[in-house]
Amino acid sequence: MTPVLLDEIDLSDPDLYATGDPHAVWTHLRANAPVFFQKHGYGPGFWAITKYDDVVALSSDRRLASSGGRTTTGRPREPGPGGRGAPDGTGVADILVVTDPPRHTQLRALVNKAFTPRVIAALEPYVQNIVDGILEELRERSRCDFATDVAARIPFTVICQLLGVPEADRGALSHAVGIFMESRAHTHDEPRDDIELGRYFLDLAHERRANPRDDLVSRLVAAEVDGERLSDADVLALAMLLFIAGSETTMNGMSGGMLAFVEHPEQARRLIDDPVLWPKAVEEILRWVSPVLNGMVRTALDDIVVRDTLIARGDKVTLWYPSANRDEEVFAEPFTFDVARDPNPHITFGAGWHFCLGASLARLEIRVALRSMLGVLSDIELDGEVQRLRSNVSGSIEHLPIRYAA
Repeated sequence: MTPVLLDEIDLSDPDLYATGDPHAVWTHLRANAPVFFQKHGYGPGFWAITKYDDVVALSSDRRLASSGGRTTTGRPREPGPGGRGAPDGTGVADILVVTDPPRHTQLRALVNKAFTPRVIAALEPYVQNIVDGILEELRERSRCDFATDVAARIPFTVICQLLGVPEADRGALSHAVGIFMESRAHTHDEPRDDIELGRYFLDLAHERRANPRDDLVSRLVAAEVDGERLSDADVLALAMLLFIAGSETTMNGMSGGMLAFVEHPEQARRLIDDPVLWPKAVEEILRWVSPVLNGMVRTALDDIVVRDTLIARGDKVTLWYPSANRDEEVFAEPFTFDVARDPNPHITFGAGWHFCLGASLARLEIRVALRSMLGVLSDIELDGEVQRLRSNVSGSIEHLPIRYAA
């Protein structure tokens, strides 16, 4: 049973997101404790912000720092080999996530050009080709695990191409990602293992220093900030962040979008009959799914008052995007999945200086994949139990078995 009493709520418990109903909890918090202090039995606890306006305002509040604080709502972890896995919870893949301006702005500028709308638009034929290849495989079957057979493959292939990962390495890299994501999911009580994945990108960075190409890793190793080249640690962190963010979030959006269409077949029919709705549909998928639960834990640099509640200097603060995206004061009928919703000011990609770099790419991949799937596959139904990731960081679907006619 999902808790709805304040003293029963535990937002740090990954089982809430795997088997419970977090939206029932967030709805209760928005109505009764929009600035809620989550106590921990093993730490100082953290503030949970669940209302849309508060999440947006605090996202750009310079009194909240991203650096120097834990980036999950789970237990701190022990240092890993070579200094990775610091006790405060920051890992090698967190460089943009746990930096603030001006360094955040400088680092972000290094990769911004690779994700402009014009550059992303030029990728559409490449993405469509990947999707078409997967559809050819699906036509030979009548069922699949959409999460693993489709949603996981498309963004993985695209981000590998952008970073410059050779095709021959992608099988081994996929294995390393599996290890990384399995351990990352259980931030509540287990350490995250980024060693194998980190070693791969460090080796790739060294190779690109010697033999640069037209890819993102080559640009990173050649880049300078304040007249100095990035260190190996900086390049490694940026590459891993781009890789994980560029594959995981979009994968979750695709799976969640397909599940939404399975559960609301009338909305899928609207899109088939009126494909001009697809841009709005993508935004509704992003709002509805909200793959990132809270993004990061921030630290108050000064006392902050939110809704007459004092957040003291040094306190930890979390911003809950899925809750904000169902705020009744912002979205009409927020628990209705409506592919024609307009306006739709969701904050799935965050807000402020941490707005997601890959937003345009995620939108493109979700649109091309789901539009193509609905155009070719019909009578899509669930073919088993939906399994969600046991995680308090990412709202992921691990398995989405479906059957269909092709």
